Amino acid sequence: MRPKRNSKSNLLKGARVYLSGPMDFVASRAYEKRFGWRNRVSEFLENFGVTVLDPWNKPQAKGLASDYGEEGEETTKIRELWTFQQGENGARSRARITGWFWPTMHIDLRMVDSSEFIIAYCPTNIYSVGTPH
Repeated sequence: MRPKRNSKSNLLKGARVYLSGPMDFVASRAYEKRFGWRNRVSEFLENFGVTVLDPWNKPQAKGLASDYGEEGEETTKIRELWTFQQGENGARSRARITGWFWPTMHIDLRMVDSSEFIIAYCPTNIYSVGTPH
């Protein structure tokens, strides 16, 4: 591990960064969470005194459940319930599923809003919804 940077010339000290990039459609969500690019970038930036906001490690929102907005290795299983069925039943089903992701989006966008800068990893071979959003 590198020594902490000299604070007199460190423009990043105290800044907050949000790390945006694909979490779904990766080879393994478990591997990505534990060893993915966010871990390497976080370690580098933390040496400069940067507070890293990582969607794999969401802060707890005061007054809300401790697991509010969390994403894990099993979060994508709800996708199996998605339907393109026409009519009221299909619309109701899609609304339930998208409503389930509201807390996740709420916390992620709050982290974006409270950041001084964002690092977005946008590989062209992995489908991503949240990063372009």
